[in-house]
Amino acid sequence: VFDVTKGRARVVMNKIIPVIGLLLALSSYFIVQDPTIFINKENNQASNEDQVIRVFTKEELARYTGEDDGPIYLAILGKVFDVTKGRARVVMNKIIPVIGLLLALSSYFIVQDPTIFINKENNQASNEDQVIRVFTKEELARYTGEDDGPIYLAILGKVFDVTKGKDHYGPGGGYSFFAGIDGSAAFITGKFNKEGLIEDLSELSEKDIKGLENWANFYHKDYTFMGYLNGKFYQDGKPTEYTEFVRKQLDKAGIIETKEEEEKTKYPKCNVKYNQAEKYFTYWCTKKSGGIERTWTGVPRNVTTALGNTRCACIKPDGKVEAGMKVREYPGCPRTSIECRAQKNK
Repeated sequence: VFDVTKGRARVVMNKIIPVIGLLLALSSYFIVQDPTIFINKENNQASNEDQVIRVFTKEELARYTGEDDGPIYLAILGKVFDVTKGRARVVMNKIIPVIGLLLALSSYFIVQDPTIFINKENNQASNEDQVIRVFTKEELARYTGEDDGPIYLAILGKVFDVTKGKDHYGPGGGYSFFAGIDGSAAFITGKFNKEGLIEDLSELSEKDIKGLENWANFYHKDYTFMGYLNGKFYQDGKPTEYTEFVRKQLDKAGIIETKEEEEKTKYPKCNVKYNQAEKYFTYWCTKKSGGIERTWTGVPRNVTTALGNTRCACIKPDGKVEAGMKVREYPGCPRTSIECRAQKNK
């Protein structure tokens, strides 16, 4: 978090600079439309009367382009004019749009990073002076919304002000049990009692911890980050070894997600429906089952993937699968059938 108050003027300039750039670009437009626009009309008229009328061929006129500082002529409606004294405007016409573009680009970078021109040494000093608040569990426990007070909760050791969601987190709210504590595990386990509202994530899988990180990202997005909780994840505002463990679990979760996507593509899920009256499932394959469009249909098989997930998958007729997978035919189902029935829990 940076204090960019001293960059207030840049925010104002960010609104002004594009306007200046636009005006410069428009001025260049009018110079193009009429390069004689600023020529004194009276002097121009007099010079025209004193001038000897000359007839140009197109080849002759083509020589007067200002090359090597020569004169510049142009024709409009068949009349030829000497616009040499407007040479500077032609040059400016090329420069002005560039200036306008640079101004517009500078305003873009000011928007993207309003601290871009702040002296880094001064900025570093301000960061050193800034204090990140660290809560003890006893301190956090005071912020439960009692007597219309603020409401804080912690997830993965990070404390958030959720007062604006008091209808949910305040006294009597559906999620009031999260107020004043770090109950990270319960976001996944759904155990909203004293035993479940804990920091310990040892019972969670890598995918569960990934889901917990998604919750933490939600609070970062929708609520105000207030600091860190002294506990399992942070001590004195610094990550603990347990936080490193969580990070490694998240890395593993990313690898697993990638592998699962590959498995879903190679071995698409079957379509499935359940017959409540007779208590059996029907599994069948199509060229779009599992949301994977393909040129083959496949046959339903009960598979346990290399990651340990058991489900119905559409397998190619040759039956070839990668090492580590277990493939089972459904009892009573013809080997080449694209539709099979299976009793519940089978």
